[in-house]
Amino acid sequence: ALAGSIAVVVLPLGAFGVSTGGVASAGTVNPLGVYAGSGSPGVVKALGQTIGQQPGFAMDFLDGSTWSSIEDPSWFISQWQNSGYKMIWGVPILPNAYSPNSNPSVAGGSAYGLAQGASGAFNSYFVTLAQALVAGGQGSSIIRLGWEFNGGWFPWAANGSAANFVAYWQNIVTAMRSVSGAAFTFEWNPTLGDQGVGDLANYYPGNNYVDYIGADVYDVAW
Repeated sequence: ALAGSIAVVVLPLGAFGVSTGGVASAGTVNPLGVYAGSGSPGVVKALGQTIGQQPGFAMDFLDGSTWSSIEDPSWFISQWQNSGYKMIWGVPILPNAYSPNSNPSVAGGSAYGLAQGASGAFNSYFVTLAQALVAGGQGSSIIRLGWEFNGGWFPWAANGSAANFVAYWQNIVTAMRSVSGAAFTFEWNPTLGDQGVGDLANYYPGNNYVDYIGADVYDVAW
């Protein structure tokens, strides 16, 4: 039952992942991390009991249905409250109702996208999100923004929009850091392989805005 729903995240270099500089070691935190389904600390604990060590990190994804759901993580925080795990939050940077910037003509989609984010139009949503995370005791979480941006399957698909993606990312990080009590770190996370977007370096927001670099690698292929 566990095998079908668990993704394992390993953060090497001591207790944290590949760091771009400036992030202190987390000391004795176990570098093993797990995604075991939404709001599932019990499954993570069960896995730890099975393998004989508790993961130090747990990952979950905020609800990307609407702006309102993105900026209100209260349900997710409540599920992980007092679990003891260092949290990695997958944070959508555009709601599901928004069509990919690279294909704004998707039926039923919206003209809003990375360009509007780059202009600062959505900053307030991420200030509200950061305030909620801090208030819920999650102010030192790892924030995994707009993961797999080089693929074409999320609203924030960045193919052809590298400059807007970078500017938007920088706006989000600045907005979230502006909140009192915030000590977030940020993970830049493309998916593995050539997705046709060109040089990934063009999509990199810079070391001042990125604390960890990740890559999504799946044990399946198409």
